[in-house]
Amino acid sequence: MKKISLKVSDIIDFLGDEVGNYDRDAEITGVASHRDAKKGDISWTSMKVNEFKGSLIIIPADSDIILNSVLCKHPRLAFIKVCQKFFNNVDNTILGKNVKIGSNCTIGCEGFGHGKDENGIWQRFPHFGKVIIGDNVEIGSNVIINRGVLGDTIIGNNVRIWHSVNIGHNSIIYDNAVILNGAILCGSVKVESGVWISPGAIIKNKIQIGYNSQVGLGAVVVKDVPHSTIVAGNPARVIGKVDENTYNMRSY
Repeated sequence: MKKISLKVSDIIDFLGDEVGNYDRDAEITGVASHRDAKKGDISWTSMKVNEFKGSLIIIPADSDIILNSVLCKHPRLAFIKVCQKFFNNVDNTILGKNVKIGSNCTIGCEGFGHGKDENGIWQRFPHFGKVIIGDNVEIGSNVIINRGVLGDTIIGNNVRIWHSVNIGHNSIIYDNAVILNGAILCGSVKVESGVWISPGAIIKNKIQIGYNSQVGLGAVVVKDVPHSTIVAGNPARVIGKVDENTYNMRSY
């Protein structure tokens, strides 16, 4: 994101909303999720919050006013408008050492993030996060990895992602995980270390796959998977446990 010179007052004047508790002269230097925000960041939430460490947060109109907040009827839409007005997306991918990437891959693109405005028209939610790829990662052909929205999409060390995989925004793939042909990971999925995801599997957004677990062929995972567990089917169900003392080399 390009360096900007912006104050809270610029955002408040743009929104046309004066109800809140904020320092109009405070500088805004970036965007972040409301949980990760620090001084200089602007954020939003649809939930009621008791604390915020950034410089301005847009919160629902029925919320209790907290420090550095402004009340808004539609906080998500207001945040979209602020981002479209004041911020610009650049520098979206960081690669580690010895990363191999196949042909026709798209890494660092925006995911599907939209919100309707007051006229019912879809407006794109801007993505400001990155794709951060660790060391010794191998990525096959025709893979899509979406950048994060406010946080980052993270691929750990020694991960293998094979052909035609789609990884949604803000997903985190920990070290030594394997994701095979045609698998789809929706937004904010967490895949812990040593997980094996078989071809054609679909993982619902915000699901966590515990370490050393295995997801079967074509499984549709809609619930969190405990560690060292084998799941399969649609919807996926537990069919066994992984023997953590056994190492299997497989290929597709």
